[in-house]
Amino acid sequence: QVIETVLGTAHPEVATYLNNLAELLRVQGKLLEAEPMYKRALAIDERAQGTSHPIIAIRLNNLAELFRDRGLLEEAEPLYQRALAIDMAALGANHPNIATYLNNLAGLYKSRELWDKAAEHYTRAIAIDERALGPNHPDVAIYLNNLAGLYKAQGRLDEAEPLYLRALRINEEALGAEHTDMAIYFNNIALLYKAQGKLQDARLYYEQAIDIGERTLGAEHPQVATRMTNLGALLVDMKELDAAQALFQKALEVRRNTVGENHPDTLNCAEWLESIGEIQAEMA
Repeated sequence: QVIETVLGTAHPEVATYLNNLAELLRVQGKLLEAEPMYKRALAIDERAQGTSHPIIAIRLNNLAELFRDRGLLEEAEPLYQRALAIDMAALGANHPNIATYLNNLAGLYKSRELWDKAAEHYTRAIAIDERALGPNHPDVAIYLNNLAGLYKAQGRLDEAEPLYLRALRINEEALGAEHTDMAIYFNNIALLYKAQGKLQDARLYYEQAIDIGERTLGAEHPQVATRMTNLGALLVDMKELDAAQALFQKALEVRRNTVGENHPDTLNCAEWLESIGEIQAEMA
């Protein structure tokens, strides 16, 4: 309100403030509160900068991401496409911003199970950033990881594996083996190996993901709890029930402390513990 009083309600700085506040609300999960702020920021900048300015592409992309978070995929798609068209005209077809929008559109198409369109957009994003930023840039790793996830969702596990491994190698070299983001890639490869039936390999990658997460995020972080549940489920498959039980118990404590007793993730941990207890009772 102070900024609006000083600069006026139609000043571009007000749009920036509204966009940043909307971003904060979105991160907090307050999606309905964030939406009108994104829309006001977009409207202000369209009046001040014109409808084809690159800042409009950013505002459109942010609003599209919000709609995607809400599951409003049909509403999100034209916003992504308009953002892409604006930056194609302003920056050219080979700018890294284009890769970002192609990646976001690909994620939307994946959510709608439009597999071919998703793969096409991920592949284009990879090609653009390989040319613009180099084949070993972390952004390339992100898009490789996303394309691998698409292939995994389709059951194309053998095609997904080299993409996951290349993304892992890129980030090891660019960020270091102990970087927080490495845990994401270890976890994804573990999920793939579990799907392939390579349970021992999956276990090793889950353990590395948990170890990095505990050291970089802390043992009480929700992401660490998620990886503990992933490893716990794997250990149930491997008939190592005591080790699985210990992991689910740790994850349950983290969930209770971070999201509360009635959150679905907390209830899921409790259900796993109950199931393990039943199996152990049957075996006794």
